[in-house]
Amino acid sequence: MEQKYFTLDEVAAMLRLTPRTIRSYLASGALSGAKVGGRWRFTEEDIQNLMTEDRTVNTNYQKTNAAVRDFLEGVDPDGGDGLRVCMVLDLPARQEEALERALEVCRMAESSSGLTFRFDQLPEEQRARFVVISGPEFAAGALKALSGE
Repeated sequence: MEQKYFTLDEVAAMLRLTPRTIRSYLASGALSGAKVGGRWRFTEEDIQNLMTEDRTVNTNYQKTNAAVRDFLEGVDPDGGDGLRVCMVLDLPARQEEALERALEVCRMAESSSGLTFRFDQLPEEQRARFVVISGPEFAAGALKALSGE
């Protein structure tokens, strides 16, 4: 099977980060990739490593906690008045399986706006935790993808 490569902008969109943040991760060594024709390219493994890197995890964890707190307090950062869902899913899964499902949701998120997605691997408990704050349609699709339906 041929290796799929992602551009810097694609990784930023998948992870709901700015291209500048992705460049910062490259500069700090939290993200690795390869330059092809003068442009950065990343494999799924590069992205998975970033998602499980301690510094990245801690920063994203704090942002997700703030997003869940805002949701519970009725604060919508996008200022919308539409229906929103906050979902926390604990899934018994090996690390490889959980990362694969997290990447699938990241791919789905590329074309969505106004959502928060967080993934934590809890290896000592053989499970993964996913947090999604979004509209109901995206949350339903994410639930299907994460639960393997």
